[in-house]
Amino acid sequence: MRTSMRDIAKALDLSIATVSRALAGNAKVKPETVQRIKAKAAELGYEPDAALNALNAYREGRRKSQGYHGVIAWLTHFPDPEGWKTNWTSLQYYKAMQRLAPHMGYKVEPFWIHPEKMPADRMDQILRSRGIRGIVLPSFPEGVEEMVFDFSHYSVVAISETVLQPRVHSVQKSAFFDIRMVVKELATLGYRRPLLAVHTPYHQGMHGVHEGAFMMSTQELMGHSGSTIHARRELLGHSIEQFVSEHEIDVVVSTVKERYTTWQNPVSLPWVSLNLHPDQDRGAGVVHEGDQIPKVALEHLISMLHRGEVGLPAYPIVMRLQGIWHRGDLNSLIQ
Repeated sequence: MRTSMRDIAKALDLSIATVSRALAGNAKVKPETVQRIKAKAAELGYEPDAALNALNAYREGRRKSQGYHGVIAWLTHFPDPEGWKTNWTSLQYYKAMQRLAPHMGYKVEPFWIHPEKMPADRMDQILRSRGIRGIVLPSFPEGVEEMVFDFSHYSVVAISETVLQPRVHSVQKSAFFDIRMVVKELATLGYRRPLLAVHTPYHQGMHGVHEGAFMMSTQELMGHSGSTIHARRELLGHSIEQFVSEHEIDVVVSTVKERYTTWQNPVSLPWVSLNLHPDQDRGAGVVHEGDQIPKVALEHLISMLHRGEVGLPAYPIVMRLQGIWHRGDLNSLIQ
């Protein structure tokens, strides 16, 4: 069996990292330690792995050359410059990107398009004059499905299902697998008549994927197709209440979690959120790692920038990331 660095480290009671640095000639390792390691390597017949050494050299080279490359634009078009911050998910994604981007050689800055105060052609001039070539598109305002802008000089990635136009590469939550996971968990807990209630932008952006997943999963696991409704966020509570009063619903699955804090007549049924934050919410639902989607979006966008891939893609790639089930309390008051 071929001797590995792990064998050397075990024989000398050292860490594998120390052995690796010593054999690579790292000056930070004490000379006497280097001598001990090299002597033991010779004794055990250790031979370096050429492929592994090449990979390590490549990684080290990337780290040394990872300097500052530029700015990535967080491009929004709400009625006012700060309007996008009212979307909780977008705000969390932005904060995550601000933390992550510097480690990748970039920083993220917000930019705002407005038909009168900041026209698209003017924004194009600003971005190009600053040498900005990467754009992230967060959630659009409710009722808006398109951003009119010349993307021909930019690498673009969207991070919301509400971005219908332009058709660009995007990273999103996996509604299909998330909803199927929820139905399976509810079936295991004994629920048989769930209602899927979503707010309008989500409904429009998913193009029926959520409804299809819900109906297929309930049919397979509960013996009948579950019901779905959608409405504007502020009206969703009333719509649910009206539907529940006419049907034998035993649990609600929803994209929102404000059933008690913003609705006049809160629904008292067990509740599952498709957008749960376990550190803040006691309820049950689907959890997505806070940095997961922003990290994948940044990595994909930066790889596009390095390849010089600009403009709208002929065949947009949609990357959907599955969440995990958080049991929580289905009857918890959700804050």
